[in-house]
Amino acid sequence: MPTHVGPHASPHPSPHSKPLSNPLPPPYTQIQNLLDTLATGMERVHALLTWQDPTASALAVLSLLLTALAVAACGLPALCAAALLSDMLPPPLRTPFPAMGQNLLRTLPSRADRMA
Repeated sequence: MPTHVGPHASPHPSPHSKPLSNPLPPPYTQIQNLLDTLATGMERVHALLTWQDPTASALAVLSLLLTALAVAACGLPALCAAALLSDMLPPPLRTPFPAMGQNLLRTLPSRADRMA
């Protein structure tokens, strides 16, 4: 025995009563994930530049000073050639760990970390 509400109620759901949270198609999901990753990275760079983590900011300033000294001592073309040669290392000679800069940025806080 169906329980109807009102005189014109139907036991079948209306096509307009679909849930409003339809999943996004795969290309849009990929774009959303890419934008989320980009926003998280920019939040971490902002945290680095605004000294929210003084140790990480001091390490970043120190690494920038060392890079400036290396450019002054060796020259920019020599450092670019060294960076290209180190990037072209064959896979068995590469280290499985992330670069120091990437590791530093991953440890900085973001809003996504605070929501959990």
